[in-house]
Parts: sequence; C-alpha cells; structure tokens
Amino acid sequence: MNFKNLSKEKQIKLITGLGACLLLAIIYLGGILYYSSHFLPKTYINEVDVSGKTKEQADELLKDISPYIDVLEIGKNGETVTDRFDLRQMEDDIAYDTSAILNDQDKTSWFISEEKHLICNKITGSYTKARIKSFIQDFYFLNKEQQVSPQNATLAIENNKVVLKDAIDGNMIEEKTVINKIDEAIKAYFNGNGSDTLDLADAYIKPTLLQDDPSFEGKAEAYQKALDKKITINITEEDKEELMGTSLSSLLKFEENKLVPDQDKLTQYIYDFYTEHKNDASTYIDRAALQNSLYKSLPSMKDETVDVAWIPSQHEGCIEVKILEQKLDYYENDTLILSSPIVSGNGEITDETPHGEFYIRKMSTDSYLMGRDYLEHVDFWIGFDPSGRVYGLHDASWRDEFGEDIYLTDPSRGCVNMPTDKITILFDYADVGTEIIVHD
Repeated sequence: MNFKNLSKEKQIKLITGLGACLLLAIIYLGGILYYSSHFLPKTYINEVDVSGKTKEQADELLKDISPYIDVLEIGKNGETVTDRFDLRQMEDDIAYDTSAILNDQDKTSWFISEEKHLICNKITGSYTKARIKSFIQDFYFLNKEQQVSPQNATLAIENNKVVLKDAIDGNMIEEKTVINKIDEAIKAYFNGNGSDTLDLADAYIKPTLLQDDPSFEGKAEAYQKALDKKITINITEEDKEELMGTSLSSLLKFEENKLVPDQDKLTQYIYDFYTEHKNDASTYIDRAALQNSLYKSLPSMKDETVDVAWIPSQHEGCIEVKILEQKLDYYENDTLILSSPIVSGNGEITDETPHGEFYIRKMSTDSYLMGRDYLEHVDFWIGFDPSGRVYGLHDASWRDEFGEDIYLTDPSRGCVNMPTDKITILFDYADVGTEIIVHD
C-alpha cells in the first residue's frame, strides 16, 4: 500500500490510528516501568492496601504490624493450643520486607490487575537465638500442670486379668526442641520463605514401644496363668490359708512388662497375716522367710505351697535411712521387709537429720512434739538420739506427700517423717535396741 496514493482522508485516519497505537504503547510501557518499582493496583499485603506504593512506602505502612509466628502445640487432652511468638519483642528493628513480592508481581498485566491479598513472608532486622528462650517461658508446653508424659504400651493387671494397654502419645516436648524449631522458622522469614504458623505436632516425644510390638505376642496369655493359680500357705499342720483370685493378683504388678511382686502390697499382706496369726509370743512367724517364699511363688505359673516358719525369737532388724533418696528401708535377716518414703531435715533450712549409726532408745504412742513455735501430735514415736527424745522417726499427719525433693523446700525439723501406714508396721516390727543407720 502506497501512502501517497491514499486519499487525504485515509491518510489522516492512518496517521491517527498509528498515533493512537503509539500512545497506547507508550502508556503500556510506561505502566510496566512504573510498576517495576510500585505495587499493582488493588494489592493488599497483610491486609494493608499498598496499591501504587513503592517498596519503601509499603514497608513503612507495614511497620505498625509486628511479624509473628503462631506456635501450634498439643494440649493436655489432645486439643490444639496456640501461643503467639511476636518477633518484634526480641528486637525493635525486625520489620517486614516486601521486596520479593514487588519483584514477583506480573507488571506486564498492570492494566488488567485484579484484587490480590498477599502475605509477606520475608523480614529484615537482627536477632539472636539466645533471645528466644526468654520469650517462651509462658508457653503452654512449659506448664507442668498441663503436661502428659508419653507412655509405652504395657502389660497391666485389671480385674484379675492381664491386659495390654495401648501406648499414650502425651504432650511432652523438650524446651531446646521448641527453641530450635522457632529459630528455624525465623531464619525462614529472613530467607524469604517464612510462615506465620509453626506446628510442633511432629516434634513431641513419642512412645518407643507400641501395642503391635512383637515382644508382646503371647505374653498376656502366659502371665494370666500366674494369676489363675493358687498358693496354699501352711500356717500349722491344721491351719491353712489360700491365696487366689483377686487376693493373689493384688500382690503382683508389671515392671518393664515383667510380672513381679508388688513390694508395698506384699509388705502390707505379711503385716496383716502376721497380725492375724501371731502366736502367744512363745514363738514368732519368720517374716523374712515368709516374704522370700511368697516373693518366689507369686510370679510362678503353677500352683505353689508355702510353709510358715515359726522361730523362738524375732529376728533383729535394721533400719536404713537414705537421705538423698528420701527413703527408709527395714530389713530382717538381710531381707527387705518394709520400704517407705520419708521427709528428713535440711541443714540449710532447719536442723539436719543426724547421720551415723544409732539404736532405738525410746518408743511411744500418742505423743506430742514440742518446740519454741510448734506443738504437734503424733501417733508413733521412735527416738534414736542418745536421749530418745530429740530425734526420731514419727508419723506426720500434716503432710500429704513424702519422698522425692520435698525436704529441699519443706523439710522436717531434723526428725524422719513417715506416712502413718508405714510407721504403723515399723512400730510393730522394730523394738528398743533395733539398729538405725542414717547416711546420705
């Protein structure tokens, strides 16, 4: 087509059309140039309108919004609990960086841009890993009252039956694990691929033994035989007692999925047996021999017979008090007859419980402990200092718990506090002159 051969009117139309195209091209290219450094129309970042704003202007608008990470934890009953970790609480200079969003936008389609709601996943600033620890102290996972320990699948006795109990996941997680996970999440923000949600579900401590473990195969059926058997106790030639059913299974328990006698229950059983069948004091039940016999017979898979031994005088016992373990053990004939948690003195707070070798000097019931600022009634007193009146073993009805670390913060005044049910047995078994050894 020859431009000169066109009529003047067509020449004008052609020039006008070309001019319009050129103008549109200039406007289009200008839009591309402009939106190379500005956000497209209808663009929202973290719900803030940044349309037509530069990266610097958008960052300034977002300064009022603090970057955060919602840490998803497991609650006591398996529900999801959320704790928010505010990144700006660590350092004031932490802020959103919208550069990646600006660079990724399709500037070539600026003229047909649709409304976009975007999330900024990049931040700038500074922080140290050590700072994280101080900001998670109020997080749910550190609340001991809400913690449930994971439990392995285990064999147990219920209603005289051996059952396999399922594993429990619990909600225990190590503090250092959470710190490392949050640190990784913050680093992801700095690298431009952060997320405002951190799910800790896969980081919790898991049971190591599940109910489908091959080690459980056939165990419940085999151990059930031990519960279904009968133990005949020959008290005298004429007098017998039978242990079977619930009375037998109540003396057993599982430890590491092995059936063993329950020492506390066996102690109480022998005490009740001794109390019921003790003679007129001309002869005595050999409690150590009876305990040893029952200890062997209880886990057996077949019927057993145990003979009660009668001896002319009671065995001399020995009481061992272990301060660091907060435990008392009573032995007869080198056989552990009784174990009990205790609360001892603590020299940094009250009087320290005397250490060394002692003997019971005084035993009394319905006594009162008196001091400058206290007057306490006790049912049993077993004094072991030279006078038998200052330091001793006694019940402590004012305490709900014994053992563990109680003595570090709530110690006795130097005596050895025991649960009433335990000292009741010890008071009956021991006597004036019984040796007491107290050591760390």
